[in-house]
Amino acid sequence: MRQLFNEDAKVTYAYLRDQIRDFLQRESCYSAFEKISLEKLNILERVIVKREQHPAQWLEAFELRLKEEHTWRKRNNKLWAKPEDVFEWLLKDLRCYFVDKARFSFREYFQPPLALISDPRCLHTSDPVSFDDVLRVVRFYIAKFFSTREEWEQKAQRIVPEKAKEAIIYCQLQELREPGEQLRLGLKLDAGDSLRTQWEERFAYQLTALYGLEVVALNDSHGLTSDVQHLFSESFIPALAVADRSRSAVEMWRLQKKAQYIPYSLQVTFADDEVAAYWVILGTMALQVHAEIPVGILKYNWGKAARSDNNPMML
Repeated sequence: MRQLFNEDAKVTYAYLRDQIRDFLQRESCYSAFEKISLEKLNILERVIVKREQHPAQWLEAFELRLKEEHTWRKRNNKLWAKPEDVFEWLLKDLRCYFVDKARFSFREYFQPPLALISDPRCLHTSDPVSFDDVLRVVRFYIAKFFSTREEWEQKAQRIVPEKAKEAIIYCQLQELREPGEQLRLGLKLDAGDSLRTQWEERFAYQLTALYGLEVVALNDSHGLTSDVQHLFSESFIPALAVADRSRSAVEMWRLQKKAQYIPYSLQVTFADDEVAAYWVILGTMALQVHAEIPVGILKYNWGKAARSDNNPMML
């Protein structure tokens, strides 16, 4: 690897082996979860933090993952301090899984989150079944969206192709939007109990997977239908988010002139009701952009967030 790419690289064979092993362990537990509803996350939190009993069989996958991790932590004397730490670790583990899944699943090129498209009128291409950027579909077409592959097969009366495993959204095109009706899209996110500095330290300037994203129309006062708004709300979407006007954002837009990707506006609302603006790249494309932005710039911006968190304003 070093001879092919970079002789000065610090990555070792042992590191790569461990990364692949960790991914395979996560894959064996999480592969069935294309989407995870907020209701399921709330159940999971109550089971872990409040020790509630629940009969749902899907919890068994998380129990298996926690048993594996507990065994390792017990052997290395690194047990969690409290149940809340267990739940936070599990959320972080899910994010790591979906980022690594994107890393291992891309093919010839990096790409945004994909929609599997049924197109009986051939509005998009001459092929009645195709793939494209989910948000591109929303921008240019009026479409019917489906919750599952099975529902898509039933309503579209087609068999899902083998390569459809890369798609996270399933839809059927209905109409092409007129040029004056094409949407300019952005994203919103509720940061829950996190303040801005805390959220940036955990999610900004680094590869992550964002959960709970809401799609918004920036140029349409009527807004979007609920199914379109919540296309991503139950998915962990691989992402790279950088604050507006940061040095990382400048680099992101500089690179955009050379590559074909779209940074989307992201408005994040924090626990104290502060709202901050970010630019975000979604899907496996986030991996490429993260690799192209100089690591020193990302670390500088991330470090500012971490230092702010460690030095709260004195009142």
